[in-house]
Amino acid sequence: IGRMRQILRRLLIFFQLLCVGKTLKVAVFSSSNCRGIYSDGNAQFPATLVILLHMQSIFPEWDGMLLSDASRWGPNCQKVFTQFQELYENRSIIQGQKKNLTLLNIPVKSIQILTRLQQTGGKETDHSRGHWPVEAYMHLIAFKKLSAFGYDYGVYVDPDLFFFDRTLIEEIPHVQHIGCISAIPPQCLEPSEYRTPNKDIHQEYRLITEISLLDQVRAAAIPFGGYTVRNGTNSGLVIYNNHALANIHFDDWLLTLFNISPKGFYGDQTALTVAYGRADIHIHWLPPRFNVALTFPRQYIGNICGADAKYSRHAVDGPSPGISSVHFIWGPKPWSPLMKKPHRNPRVGIQADLLFVNPYRKFLREALPEDMALQYFGPGSLTDINKTGAEIFKAAYHRCFTLNPHPCLQRYGSRKHPPPDTISGVLHH
Repeated sequence: IGRMRQILRRLLIFFQLLCVGKTLKVAVFSSSNCRGIYSDGNAQFPATLVILLHMQSIFPEWDGMLLSDASRWGPNCQKVFTQFQELYENRSIIQGQKKNLTLLNIPVKSIQILTRLQQTGGKETDHSRGHWPVEAYMHLIAFKKLSAFGYDYGVYVDPDLFFFDRTLIEEIPHVQHIGCISAIPPQCLEPSEYRTPNKDIHQEYRLITEISLLDQVRAAAIPFGGYTVRNGTNSGLVIYNNHALANIHFDDWLLTLFNISPKGFYGDQTALTVAYGRADIHIHWLPPRFNVALTFPRQYIGNICGADAKYSRHAVDGPSPGISSVHFIWGPKPWSPLMKKPHRNPRVGIQADLLFVNPYRKFLREALPEDMALQYFGPGSLTDINKTGAEIFKAAYHRCFTLNPHPCLQRYGSRKHPPPDTISGVLHH
């Protein structure tokens, strides 16, 4: 019977793989606020629209959407959006299927958790990363509207992500609730008598690093089968099964978690990491090739040693078959004029963004009319960069793969040695 179930499950997945992109209805979206006229050096809003143009070029069968609250837009924002809508429609006609770039308007004042996040500044702690705009959390609750509109899946992308192939389409049928990458190991998050926690991680993930708050989270999850601290994630790429999340009222669960701590959530990926620990929420861990970080500090690689940190070493070879999409984090964005120096951080563990910035800028030049590109991004964001070397601090990777059998334990110090059964064994390259 067990063997037959495995065969039937594989046949189902095979059938879904054949159908995805043909019968399954998928929306790809990003989110941004818009506070005024955008020009060189202030390009977050147009850059968000560029990533939707880019996703259209890779996945033309998906429907592109911008998540935002148009009532909060400043001067010129509607004009910018309309220009990109026209570009999107014209490009879709050339591709053989007319599609529109849609504004999925999410009024903050009508959604309780967004209103609460706006009131707290969307900020769990007071360390240096600053406030998150409330729009950064919209992808967490977009499933409700998307499900009502008949979309089976929603694919969220950060504006600083860049794709090279279509292999993500193969992952979608595996997502029963949420699909995302595995980053911070749970040992770095859950309370432990054997570890003095890292200050930033402890503050950012207070709901699961503080025992008193974690106890409240566990109590709230009892009706759903319990709670387990899982891997932290990076929210640059997230796949949502809209109907499944609507059925379990995932937005109500987020609000329940928010109410446990008066400070709310630090960021959207903090909220996501805490929320999907509920036992009845299935996580499909995406292979790290779908969110390859191009810059990491060496302490993150050597001591956190998550799946994303280990895989980031592939970035030093530049675009390759082993990389499906890259993420410009821990440094200037690819549209920024600041993206020009080969070395910016003396504590860098890997810095390979200069190997990937030219493909992004090539797309930017090809997708946008010259006057439009110059207006919103400026000449310093359009030209190719000649300095295309990568830097890698090999000792950090050596520590990750050979010297750190228990992530986070060695860096932060142990109050006493853990028993042997708590050590996971040497991580192999």
